[in-house]
Amino acid sequence: MKQCPSCGQILSEKISLCPACGRHTAEKPAYIDDYKILEIIHEGHSSLVAKAVKDEGAAPVTIRLFTEASGVDDTVAQRLLEELETLKKLPPDHFVAHYAIKKTGDGHWYRVSEWVESEDWGSVFMSGRFHDQRRLVKLFYNIASALDLLNRHDHFMPYLILEDILVPADRADDLHVKINYKLSRFLNARATHHGPMLEKLLECHPDIIHKRAIDFRSGIWSLGKVFLEIMTADPNLKEFSLKAVEAGGIDPELAVLIKVMLAEDPDLRPQTMEKIVLALARILDRLPYSDAKAPVQRKKHKVINDLKWMKNVIILLFFIIVLMIAGGVSWIYLTSESRQAEAVLSEFVESHAGSVAFVMVEYRLSEQGRVIFKNKVEGTAFLVDKEGYLITNRHVACPWLDDGSLFRAYEHYSRYTKNITFDYRMFLWFEGARAFNRLPAFQDSPDLSDLYDLSSAYSTGGPGNLRIAGIPRSSVRTSEMVRSPFVNDFAVLKIDSPPPGLRPLPLETGIKPEDIKRLSSVVILGFPLGNQTQYDRINTSITRGHVRRTSRDIIQVDSSIYKGNSGGPAVSAGGKVIGIASGVVTDQNNGNFTGSTPLSDFGLILPISRPAKFIDLIKAGQPQWDGVLDFSLPSKLEEITGLALENKFKQAADLSETMLKTSNDPVLLFASAMLKFCTTDFDQSASYFKRICPWNRKTPRQGSCSISWPGSRTGTRPTP
Repeated sequence: MKQCPSCGQILSEKISLCPACGRHTAEKPAYIDDYKILEIIHEGHSSLVAKAVKDEGAAPVTIRLFTEASGVDDTVAQRLLEELETLKKLPPDHFVAHYAIKKTGDGHWYRVSEWVESEDWGSVFMSGRFHDQRRLVKLFYNIASALDLLNRHDHFMPYLILEDILVPADRADDLHVKINYKLSRFLNARATHHGPMLEKLLECHPDIIHKRAIDFRSGIWSLGKVFLEIMTADPNLKEFSLKAVEAGGIDPELAVLIKVMLAEDPDLRPQTMEKIVLALARILDRLPYSDAKAPVQRKKHKVINDLKWMKNVIILLFFIIVLMIAGGVSWIYLTSESRQAEAVLSEFVESHAGSVAFVMVEYRLSEQGRVIFKNKVEGTAFLVDKEGYLITNRHVACPWLDDGSLFRAYEHYSRYTKNITFDYRMFLWFEGARAFNRLPAFQDSPDLSDLYDLSSAYSTGGPGNLRIAGIPRSSVRTSEMVRSPFVNDFAVLKIDSPPPGLRPLPLETGIKPEDIKRLSSVVILGFPLGNQTQYDRINTSITRGHVRRTSRDIIQVDSSIYKGNSGGPAVSAGGKVIGIASGVVTDQNNGNFTGSTPLSDFGLILPISRPAKFIDLIKAGQPQWDGVLDFSLPSKLEEITGLALENKFKQAADLSETMLKTSNDPVLLFASAMLKFCTTDFDQSASYFKRICPWNRKTPRQGSCSISWPGSRTGTRPTP
């Protein structure tokens, strides 16, 4: 800034003619030392910010020239120089780089930093790009991730304001952000003059107002304020907590998150930035992708609307009369047949409901004993033979395989540590068993024993030796996943000794799924909405419906299938299981905030034929993958490959065989099979090839062909 020498009016450096008195003032500075000023970006009480370039064709930089009012002297400059070395250690992809602290010929200090080409927030607000709630949450996630990274370098920003966050123009599509972090917020700790945004933060931050000790949670409150300013496009908010509650149309979990971030009491806020990152990742995982816009509805003339309404009424009355006549005729014909089918289904339900089990799976990621991610899923399974085999959905037995939040959490934490381990616990209760503790104080407890009666359950590593006997590998071909998304969504469980008196459910294997008659009756047994619809003991729910459409890979029914029904048996009028309840179709909603609505009368059943064949393979001794994640698999393969590249095939084969004792992953099986082949242990190699997932016939057959090649067992290969 400068002052008019005639009237004393304070003017911007960009102004050459005083609007108060009309006098010409000094031209704006063209250079700062050997840096040519291209554009003055900001002029404040304590500094001037400019875009500058040092040499022709060189990349531009940001120059912040400190004025005399800033109080930057040699002592402060020395402190800034020391801070500069610390700032250089921060990842340049997420933080604005600061290059140097210099002094001009006339004694003014200035800082040279990275130039980031970005839009100002006013333009961002007016663009309306955050009307899509998913993009808004994605931006919040990127900001919180960068600040979490800063916290891991033992730094934090209690005085964070919107101006500190930059969205580079060249990466605006993925909403990448850069944080302008400068270690110390104030050049002079006793300064009383600040920019408007910082001044507003200092006036409303509860930790500053109440003179509390500043810590990481202070930065979380400031971040919550920034989130709310972006969400409302209003940087002048005052009642932050009230606005967070009243903000309509946003995701409920996001509203709660921002509300607790802005809590007056620091102990009520999220205690670490990583918890905010995980919460946003969980919200992001639920929000749908959509760029669709609602169509514009044209207003029609009232007379036309009235005529069309009358026409629709007449047509509706006609169809009602026709349906009443047709219904009366068909009712007499179908009554006897439907009563017979109803009697069969009723007898089946009464005699087999006890063999339907409630399943609960908890899984987590840990780092040296500290839980960094945890989730829980409930579903249904059913007994299919007296040896203790049960069938359910794969997304019930191994929900982690489809949990995007888990893999994002692993990707996030694996950048900082390699000691991440995965483990799970599974519990199973049959009809009539006590399974729930219904004390209100325990409903939100993180301890499973507070909500569930674990002592009466079959469990992994506990009573009954509940375990995953096998699951098929999911398809990796996009066309197969689109055409048949549920084709491999089943799993086989095993317990040592089923309760006495239970009758296994018979499987319908004598008819192809596409030959099942449409409109034939079907009942689904399970536990809709999981523990929410149960009291203290397991009580199987029955849902009735009809087959609407059939194909080789899916059966459509008009039964209601809810969360918790997954994995339950779908029983035909003949009293046999024709499939597994797997999901419902959802409909996309368009509007300011898009979402999906489950269609309760559009249930999807996985035919029982493939699961039945899969159990036969397991009973025949064919080992299967149990679906358990092994994050150490890449390092194991690297160790095995390293030995093989050194021509130490025997050591590599022995090492892989040792690793197979704790992991049944198909990739490790394939590596072991190939190594046994290379060491001429053809019998063991063939055995491993046969253990590879039976649904992928190509690889085992290739391995078998290689083993049976003429001359393989003598160590010579004939000339073709």
